Amino acid sequence: MRAVKPRRRSRLFAGLALAMATSLAATACSSSGGGSSSSGSGNRVFTIGTQNQLEHLDPFDYFTPMDYSVGQMIYPALDQWTSAGVAAPDLAQSWTHSASGSTWTFHLYSDAKWSDGKPITANDVTFTFATILKYKATYAAIDDLYITGLTSVTATNPTTVVFHFSSPNAGFLSYIPNIPILPQHVWAKIATGNGSKLTKFATTLPIVAGGPFIPVSWNGTTTLLMKRNPHFWGPSKPGPSLNRVGLQYYYNPDTLIDAIKSHQIDYANQVTPTSASALKNANGINLTIYNSSELIALYFNMKAPANKATSNVLVREALDDAVNRQQISSVAYPGGQPGESIMTPRAVDYDAAIKPTYDDAKANALLNQAGYKMGPGGFRLENGNPLTLTILVDQQGLGGAGLRTFQLLAADFAKVGVKLKEDALDTAAMFTKLYGTNDNYAGGWDALLETNSLDYDPAEYLVGFTTSSLGTYNWNGWSNSHFDSLYLQSNATFAAAKRKAIVYAAQQYAYQQRIALVLAYLPFVDAHLGTWTGFGPGAAGSFSYLGYSALTTVHYVG
Repeated sequence: MRAVKPRRRSRLFAGLALAMATSLAATACSSSGGGSSSSGSGNRVFTIGTQNQLEHLDPFDYFTPMDYSVGQMIYPALDQWTSAGVAAPDLAQSWTHSASGSTWTFHLYSDAKWSDGKPITANDVTFTFATILKYKATYAAIDDLYITGLTSVTATNPTTVVFHFSSPNAGFLSYIPNIPILPQHVWAKIATGNGSKLTKFATTLPIVAGGPFIPVSWNGTTTLLMKRNPHFWGPSKPGPSLNRVGLQYYYNPDTLIDAIKSHQIDYANQVTPTSASALKNANGINLTIYNSSELIALYFNMKAPANKATSNVLVREALDDAVNRQQISSVAYPGGQPGESIMTPRAVDYDAAIKPTYDDAKANALLNQAGYKMGPGGFRLENGNPLTLTILVDQQGLGGAGLRTFQLLAADFAKVGVKLKEDALDTAAMFTKLYGTNDNYAGGWDALLETNSLDYDPAEYLVGFTTSSLGTYNWNGWSNSHFDSLYLQSNATFAAAKRKAIVYAAQQYAYQQRIALVLAYLPFVDAHLGTWTGFGPGAAGSFSYLGYSALTTVHYVG
């Protein structure tokens, strides 16, 4: 899960983003017109175009997927994900856990160095986690979820770290790729007092890095330039073609497509299938289509809905039956897969038996049973007025495909007599309204339409619906002791078959309660110039929050 309470700056308008878009292109443009310099690998910039804005370089202030993606390039983590959904070495070359599952031991690479040449040791790891433990209720709260149950962390020698938990923690490997290991010799002076400096430190360059790249310049909004870390020690080292990597943010999807078509950039990251259709016959451009670990869902407000109708499970079930998911997948997200389970097919222990239904007759019968009779004008009545639900829509994050999804939902629900009212806001305003005052979820909304980018382990999927995540990862305010228990059991169970049964039960229970209507599992398309190769079909593309190794295989072929 990639997002918590927003601490965002205001976004740029499209015009400003367009004006800035030429900066990296000018740096990277060659005499042959391509996005990469042909004067030698030392001068070449591999330029990435994206619609996902980089907002923070400070690890304690990460919010967007791009914040995490760039963080993977700058800082090491103990492990990272492979495209096969397996935890792979990063700073740690191996790990074990005790028979009880409450102790984890990690063995680090002995030759790891920071970009300033100082060694990366177990002390840097213990410092990072001890800092999170110390300030987890305040300025390190963004990482609180990842260390649930952690009681202590110790370095037994320069390359060995031992974590002790109050109970078994089977999901630890899935959480720690999200925690950048920080250089103690740099951050120790910051992690003092009340911790307020933690979210204000790594905002200016240079940054002491331990990942494959070092930030060189950043304008704070749209353009980042990184260079290869000469001291990088990792098992997946970038080749000479990646001496410099640029990141360019595009507010408008059409502008991003135009940039790759005109060879101003080398790689367009996570383009929607609809946008990518304009590239199918473009000269010198290759497309990679892959199933992502992202979904789009309608999250019902389970704590304080504006309309109490959605507190009735019969109404939620009726709305579930009224959704034509196949149409959403084919029209809004071509190549997408109709969804229903709160986990995606890429996740470990995804329950494929939970399948969507589309039955207007059943939906009408359930709404009748719930007491909402059809009135004049084709809408059901509630206290003499049309039954109306207010839907929060992330107009900024969803883009055109998401807004089209709302239109399709509105048409589907109208067929069974339910009217939708769109409350479209930019992402920051939307989350502010979602959580309400003091996390009461009473912002005057009934459901949230939003996408969510997740990893592979069930822990990250289930925790977003738990009581412990209210006000952070929990987007719909649901608090249910039975589901909480299933999550805790799954996170404490290492035996694969037993854990699978628990995770299946959690998915089934969430489905029975219809706490969220998962509409589709989303595909992504990466577009790159034919002068580059080595792009992998991972769950989030070659530049992602799942790890840096998918990028390091990319190289220039001319």
